[in-house]
Amino acid sequence: MEILKQQKWGALFAPPPSTWRFYFIPPDVARFKTTLYVPPYGPSIQFQVFIASDEQGEKLVLNETLHAKNGKLANSKSVMIDLKEHLGKPIRLTLKAKKIGNHPLSERRPKLTEKAL
Repeated sequence: MEILKQQKWGALFAPPPSTWRFYFIPPDVARFKTTLYVPPYGPSIQFQVFIASDEQGEKLVLNETLHAKNGKLANSKSVMIDLKEHLGKPIRLTLKAKKIGNHPLSERRPKLTEKAL
């Protein structure tokens, strides 16, 4: 998908490192559905989703690493997490994004120094 098309969709942008937490009571047929996205020529990003409730501590339910592509196209992946186990009970959904290394081409860019500034 092209970057311009992605920007038109509207989304929760969370450049790494980021953490978002949502507290809610899942309704019937509840699921968390999103698209993970890494722009071209960027670093690889590890995406994690945790669920916690009164009965259970934080549990990792998604651990996915996406790698950047070269060119105009971003790398993306649709994911869905079923929340039926938590219907009618308050939960905390935690989303985390963490940078993993650098894209190989980013190492070729000249570094700014105090003299260059």
